[in-house]
Amino acid sequence: MSLFTSQIVWTGNCSTGTSAYDRTWTVRAPGKTEIHSSNDPALGRVSRLRNPVDMLLNALSACHLLWFLHMARDTGLVVTVYTETSEGRGDHNLSGIGRYLSATLSLQITLSKGMKRLSWKEKTL
Repeated sequence: MSLFTSQIVWTGNCSTGTSAYDRTWTVRAPGKTEIHSSNDPALGRVSRLRNPVDMLLNALSACHLLWFLHMARDTGLVVTVYTETSEGRGDHNLSGIGRYLSATLSLQITLSKGMKRLSWKEKTL
């Protein structure tokens, strides 16, 4: 069993508490780099910071990467380069309640020289 811990620290107090505040925070995990974050662009985001939707899409893409590399190894494919571009779609209503509608993960891989082209259907997964 693995245990993961995370801490969110709100950094948007503008000396008035929640009367007038920024929607910024820092994500912390022991021994890891902090992630300075903000809200969705439509809801007052600081554009240079990651928002929760960015991080959800990153997590989905990273899980896809790890699954793909595992399956490649198990099927005998030698991948030397993996690049994935992800796009997520969401919307929100007038009160700001949002939802994630879809995600598209588009990957490009390079196989080791000498690897023949094959489809996943040629190997048993």
